[in-house]
Parts: sequence; C-alpha cells; structure tokens
Amino acid sequence: MAEYGGMEPLPIPIPLDYADLLDMDPSNISHCNAGRRRFDIPRTIKLMEAALTDSRLTGLCFLHLRPELTPALPYLCAKKGRKRAGR
Repeated sequence: MAEYGGMEPLPIPIPLDYADLLDMDPSNISHCNAGRRRFDIPRTIKLMEAALTDSRLTGLCFLHLRPELTPALPYLCAKKGRKRAGR
C-alpha cells in the first residue's frame, strides 16, 4: 500500500472489533490502519495492553502506532550510573 501524507499503513492492522475498547468508530480504526490517522496516546496504551493477550496483535509495538516518538527513545529510560572500579 502506498504511503499517504507522510504516514505509512500499520504493519499489523488493528481489528475493527476493538472499536468499543478504544471508544471510537470502526471507520476511524480503518483510517489508522491505512496510515491516514494516528491513535492518541491513551488509545495507544489500551492497544498495547490488549496486544499482550490477543494473538492477532502479536508483534505490534508502540512505535508502530506512534513512529514520531522514535527520536525520543534514548530519553525515555533513565541511564544507570556507572559503577566505579575499586569501590
């Protein structure tokens, strides 16, 4: 499928029966699957929680749903301090 407006289709489409869980219309999920819209952060979190138990969403990751956050990856987790040798 071709890219639309700088956004790519989701590699793992979200089933339309998630409309109730996400509190959105199935047509909006179709737009997100096609790459014409993005899920907001709260809905992305709900989807990631559902992906833990639904085999249809196996392989789905947060960055599939919100790729614009890729540059923030190095800053999401605090770096562990170095242990000094000999202490």
